[in-house]
Amino acid sequence: MNIERLINTLKLDEGFSPVAYFDNDQWSFGFGCKAPQEGAMISLHDAEALLADRVQLAIRDFEDIYSDCRDQINDIRAEALINMCFNLGKTKLLKFRKMNAAIRHNDWMEAAHQAVASAWYGQVGKRSERIVKELATGEKEATCVK
Repeated sequence: MNIERLINTLKLDEGFSPVAYFDNDQWSFGFGCKAPQEGAMISLHDAEALLADRVQLAIRDFEDIYSDCRDQINDIRAEALINMCFNLGKTKLLKFRKMNAAIRHNDWMEAAHQAVASAWYGQVGKRSERIVKELATGEKEATCVK
């Protein structure tokens, strides 16, 4: 897996905000990371460090969720699932039961179909479209971060 590519993709997906904003059910800032409270601020430097820490947590959560089938998940699909884990959190990713069952059966088209059928797919726009394509094909699009 290419950590630098993953971080750059997350930066593009999340965008940077130095000031906390309300995002779904929490205050977030930086590159989509949880802020301590409304009005909190973060520098670009600190946001990049926080993002790196959060990516490591998302990787650990991914490895935990998919430890029984990790050998059948290529790097592109792993990065897509880690991106989902970063965006949703481990608890919410575990609720994608049908998608996760399809992954364990190495049925990537069904996994992609189940991701499309989720509320998440409609909430995150182009990000979800790209992630679903990566799950289905196991390949990065030419226009994506390399």
